[in-house]
Amino acid sequence: MKISLIHPRLVYPPSQPPLGLGYIAAYLEKAGHEVQFIEAAFSPDDEAVVQSVKAFGAQLIGISVMISYFTKAIELSALLKRHLPDVPTVFGGPHPSVVPDDFLKYDSVDFVLVGEGEHTFTKMATAMERGEFEPENIAGLHWKAHGMTRRAMQCATAAAAADKRQEKEVNVARIVPFKKSQSRVAHQAQADRITDLDELPWPARHLMPMDQYQHRGYNVSFGMHGSNFNIMTTRGCPYKCNFCDHSVFGRKPVSRDIKDVVDEIEDTAKRYNIRNFDIMDDTFTMNRNYVLEFCDELISRNLNLFWCCRMRVTKVTREVMKKMAEAGCVRFSLGIESVDPGVLKSIEKNISTDEVTRLLKWAKEFNILTIGNFMIGNIGDTRETIYKTLAYSLNTKEIDIPSWVILVPLPGTQAFEVGKQNGWIRTFDWDDYRMNSKDLPIWRNEALSHEELRDIYADIARQVRPKVQYAMDVLHQERLKCYPELQKYASA
Repeated sequence: MKISLIHPRLVYPPSQPPLGLGYIAAYLEKAGHEVQFIEAAFSPDDEAVVQSVKAFGAQLIGISVMISYFTKAIELSALLKRHLPDVPTVFGGPHPSVVPDDFLKYDSVDFVLVGEGEHTFTKMATAMERGEFEPENIAGLHWKAHGMTRRAMQCATAAAAADKRQEKEVNVARIVPFKKSQSRVAHQAQADRITDLDELPWPARHLMPMDQYQHRGYNVSFGMHGSNFNIMTTRGCPYKCNFCDHSVFGRKPVSRDIKDVVDEIEDTAKRYNIRNFDIMDDTFTMNRNYVLEFCDELISRNLNLFWCCRMRVTKVTREVMKKMAEAGCVRFSLGIESVDPGVLKSIEKNISTDEVTRLLKWAKEFNILTIGNFMIGNIGDTRETIYKTLAYSLNTKEIDIPSWVILVPLPGTQAFEVGKQNGWIRTFDWDDYRMNSKDLPIWRNEALSHEELRDIYADIARQVRPKVQYAMDVLHQERLKCYPELQKYASA
């Protein structure tokens, strides 16, 4: 079966490929399907995307969505449906997994897959190809209460099975509006989590425009220059921060074999001549021994690569920090959020500022760049606690870039539920759910109004700007010396 997988257009060109779609594409190919991948951000416009899908002859379309590009994805699907009315469209990803019914109200969306997509999407595509597709047999699948059109169903099946498929009735289930206490899959069991990540093939990077994924000087590229790829070592995060959504990968960590991970890193770096990689785990350092073994494997191969990760202070020791630096880690992002103990307790962060300060000093001892992530407006936050945290972010020299956001209460999180119950969320228009927005915030808390949070955030942005600019102009540019192949850009 011919399947087009699309990553919708973003606000800015992405610095790395969408790993989730890469895994799904590889799993589909392993099952014998022909796959096209489109990074819409690198196409002139959505019309060009549609023409590529038409030229490929897609029989099924999959679109991955995060909340920040909800409307862009819907607009793209509408355009696809106008040109290809008989080709079924499937949405998946973090946002559809939490609010599938919000997508199914659009005529251009036929199905939503909740959770990890490798097994379920492949099962769906294979059943369609064989003319055996019954939506109620796909765990984790949502579909419209009135069903798909018969014509679209026929288009999705193999030609040899079309007549047989025509004789079947499509049973449909009623989509139940999302409530935390109810199943998100109407009349279906949630798809089982993938517990053996080593059975997944590596992401299908051969389908992706790997030469176009570049660090472009954004803060997220801090300390890294040139081409970039990303990897995953572990899915799932056991921590209970009230602002994080676990609807796709869950809370129980599942890790890959370290040798296989480093095999993938070595192969990708050499195949595409890329020296930077980003570890996409929610919390890379949650297993100390795993991190040490991973670093030892990297060091033993002498690959001369640079990498970064996301982490929290829990379980990180000086030994871990030293080993990460030796293995090529040049930067990490650290979730700090606040330095007020009351706020940290209310958001269930379960860390201390002393731990944070100690870890940051280790990072600087081993010359690792740091991004400190801070959040304002969460439960328990006041003007006093916010400015106390701001002072810490500015005065702690070991924090190279203080990165600040106003809490965005993502659906599926504890913060979202609390916000709904208290009337703190001013809109449920998903287009407004953007980090670092200069507009009126989505959220307020018990102490601060939407307007007060907006004004405080503007003041914070003004105060941190010189420190961020210094980091990008001095520390970031200094690292160009580590990339001989990019020296011609050193003075750009």
